[in-house]
Formats: sequence, structure tokens, C-alpha cells
Amino acid sequence: MPVQLGGASFLQLGQGARQRLLLETLTDRTSLFSSQCNDKAVLHHLLERRGIPLPAQRLAKTADAAIAAAVELGWPIVLKPANGGKGRGVWVGLRKSEELLKAWQNNVESGLGGAQLIQQVVRGHDHRMLVVNGVLLATAQRKPAELCADGIHSLIDQIRGLNQDSERGKGYERLFNQVKLDARLEGLLATQGLSFSSIPAEGTMVLLSRAANLSQGGYSIDCSKTVHSDNRRLAEDVACLLGTDVVGLDVMSDDLSVSWRDGGTWLLEANLSPGLRPH
Repeated sequence: MPVQLGGASFLQLGQGARQRLLLETLTDRTSLFSSQCNDKAVLHHLLERRGIPLPAQRLAKTADAAIAAAVELGWPIVLKPANGGKGRGVWVGLRKSEELLKAWQNNVESGLGGAQLIQQVVRGHDHRMLVVNGVLLATAQRKPAELCADGIHSLIDQIRGLNQDSERGKGYERLFNQVKLDARLEGLLATQGLSFSSIPAEGTMVLLSRAANLSQGGYSIDCSKTVHSDNRRLAEDVACLLGTDVVGLDVMSDDLSVSWRDGGTWLLEANLSPGLRPH
């Protein structure tokens, strides 16, 4: 049953001594310490000291500091808010100062400014690993939104057609989200030599987002059965370290069937209230 506490809407399961409260996928047994993983800079520092494979990262409080950090780490880079989720304010593959400044300003204007993170781009495929009560329950490879051009219609018409899929909606009303026709997408198309009015040759694959989040229009493929035992143990150890009973780990990996000890796997961040749609 739904329960209102302090203006927040919780889900109550059970009664009396067996009662449990949930806020989305955040449970009443989440430790106070684990809430610190909402601060991505603190989380990175914590995990780095434990030998967890992580991409290099810097915290920047100004645009000039962000550019200096990008030069230090080496282009291309990822820009993301120090706090946040659902792929909001994440810019992947920025290759020069002008692109970084534009992305920085966009985040500021969207209310995602303040301290932001500059992160090294690492190769591989984006994955979400869901750990519940210390056990890895599911792993999904997340794919960025894309379409295969039909050679007849303009991209804007094809994207609108894609958005009419009954499984796509806005917010959390459907399994997948619609692709937003915004300045970010317009800029991404430009890097591919395209625009909304373009009619690419039939069979041309057009990338519609650099971020693989479902909230950005992406989709997912289940790969739970192929996860190497070392990678399973890594995910469960991180959840134990954070002291949380439900956590979604964002992992970049060439191949999760290969042990992280052999390289090619990095933990990007942890989500205390992970969405379940990828699974």
C-alpha cells in the first residue's frame, strides 16, 4: 500500500514487525553511509582506495578547471554532474574545448551546474549490474538509441516514427523512453555529417545518443548468464563495501565473460535507487 511520509510517497510491504518501506528501489535498510555514493567524487575516491578498476576522473568547479582537467586526462572525455542520475547532464566523447564549454553551459542552464566531473573515456560496452541483498541478480548490456535509415524519409520523420513505438513513452510511463528532438541530438547528428532534414542512404546506421541510458532513448540486452565469476564477485563486493541492499552498478566492459583482472572492465558509478527497466 502507498504511504505518505514527509511529503514523499513510499510503498509499504507487509505489516508490523515484518513491514518494509521502499522509495522506488531504495529500501528502509539502506545504511546512512551508503547514501554517500550519491556523491560521485566521494564514491570514486572510496573505491579507488580499494583497488576497484575505475576510469581516471577529476572534479571541476569552473569551466576553466574542466578544460585543464580534460587536457590532463587527454581527449576525448566525459562530462557529468557530481550528483545526479538517469543520464541527465552526461556528455560522452567531448573532443575539444569548444564542445566541453558548450556542454558545461548547457548543464548550468539546466540546473545541473556547480561541481562537475571530467572522466576519462574507456572502451567497451555499457552494462548495468543489479545487486540485491549482496547477490548479483541481473546484468544487462545497454545500447544507445540508434536507427537504420530507410533511404526514403528524413531523419526527423524516422525519429518521430521511432517514438511512436508503443513501448516508448515519456518519463517512466513505458519500458523505453522517446528520443528527444533537441539541441544535443542536433549536435550529435552534425558530428555524423547529418541534420534532421537529411535522408541518409538505405541501411546507414545513425547514432541518436552517445549515452546508453534507457532514459535517453536507449535499449538493453540481457547478458546475465555470461558474466564471469570474478566480475560477479566484484559487483557483490562493491555492494557489500557500500552497505546497501539494492544497488545498480554502471560498468564499461569489452566482454563481461572475461575476468576484470585481465583488463577491459571499469566501474563507472553506483546507483542507490536503480531503475529496473534494463532488466
